Amino acid sequence: MALCTALGGCTTDAVDHDGRCAPKVLAGTFTGLDLDLLQGYTRVGGDLQIPEGTTSLMALGCLEHVDGGLTIADLPALGDLSGLENLQHVGGLSLSGLSALDDTSGLSGLREIDDGMSLWDLPALRELAAPANLTTLTSVELVRLSALERWDAPIGVDELDRVMIAEVEPSASITALAGVTHIGQLNLDLGPQPNPLPASPHLHLDGLRTADSLALHGAPADVIASLGALESVGGMTLSSPSATDLAGLASLRTATSLRITSSPALTSLHGLEALEEASSIELTSLAALADLDGLAGLRRVVGQPPAHDGVAGDLPSIQLERCPALHDVSGLDGLESDYLFELSLRELPSLTTLPSWPALRRIGYLDLDRTGVTDLDALLGVTRMDASYFAAGDPAPHDSDNFSITLTDNPALADLEGLAGVVAVGAWGDLYIHDNAALPSCSVDALVEQLGAAGRTDGTYEVGDNGGC
Repeated sequence: MALCTALGGCTTDAVDHDGRCAPKVLAGTFTGLDLDLLQGYTRVGGDLQIPEGTTSLMALGCLEHVDGGLTIADLPALGDLSGLENLQHVGGLSLSGLSALDDTSGLSGLREIDDGMSLWDLPALRELAAPANLTTLTSVELVRLSALERWDAPIGVDELDRVMIAEVEPSASITALAGVTHIGQLNLDLGPQPNPLPASPHLHLDGLRTADSLALHGAPADVIASLGALESVGGMTLSSPSATDLAGLASLRTATSLRITSSPALTSLHGLEALEEASSIELTSLAALADLDGLAGLRRVVGQPPAHDGVAGDLPSIQLERCPALHDVSGLDGLESDYLFELSLRELPSLTTLPSWPALRRIGYLDLDRTGVTDLDALLGVTRMDASYFAAGDPAPHDSDNFSITLTDNPALADLEGLAGVVAVGAWGDLYIHDNAALPSCSVDALVEQLGAAGRTDGTYEVGDNGGC
């Protein structure tokens, strides 16, 4: 029962002899235009949206429970949440468009948020002191909190379905999530930042062990460093303006998909040595990355089958693109997979040699464009080019029986002997082999004949502007 006095927002006849508010329930959603109509009420049975023009919440001094969502929005004169000290439970919490709000301590009694907590456009809020130590919460959104300096009070729960943090003050200290062990979807988007950063958000995720999806855009190095407990992740997308390695991911063993992009300072994948299995690997726009030694522990790129409702799965693929300093990919030599849906190497001028993959037998799509590769000998074990993917225990392929070979603008590529073992191709395919100055045209002609590509009408066939025989 809420402690309440007439001065604290209860009418005199609503206060019992112990100084507590007598139970008083509004059966449904509050639609009134005057918050004073709720004086003395302890519970709202539906949603509660604070009326336009409200400057104080003191009329809610008895309120303990809101069954639906509590929305406090677009109230430019509201500076604090005084009056909500007795509030213990809400179905959901939304604070937005509160330009003067600089104090959330009025929510210090809140313990249960059935759904999520959403804070948007609170430009004056420097410290998120409450709510804290919650027993129930499913999601968190912090967006455009440009003055936020601290969110240190522990959130209380150890699992969250969704977390989104975007456009917060670059020097903010965010330790409230340090005790969370599982997050369904985490999206951290700090937006464009100067490089090097004058300051960086200190987001601590020290307890996080598993996640279904992580999207860390513009993440500073110390955010990555706080992920030391992370063991398994579904899809992970990472970009960082300042990280030079991935040492914070030292416990990561499995990933459905791993995409690292737009990280200009990243010179090494050190930190991924424990990663043994992934469905797909994508490394793009990494200007300083020199080698893939951090992937030396990777053994399987196995893919995930598409869902039966037709939604595409994560098919086994490796994509390395726009990494001008990358010259050594021997970190992938330990790969034991026999099938890759896609192998794409693009804009890698320093790369001269492919990884050694003796187990590889089948590729769906092969793409080498603007590389320094001299030969394809690493692919000598490949006997079939087709993209059909069979899920375990499913006799039907999940993709059409097609293939594609693209070899374009590779000035040092001198022969195609690495594809000599290909004896079968998909029923439909594309073949692009052109602008490879050192590649004898007769080698190209021989491959075309070998694959039976000439004269096919069920695909695209383009060869030319290669070297002479």
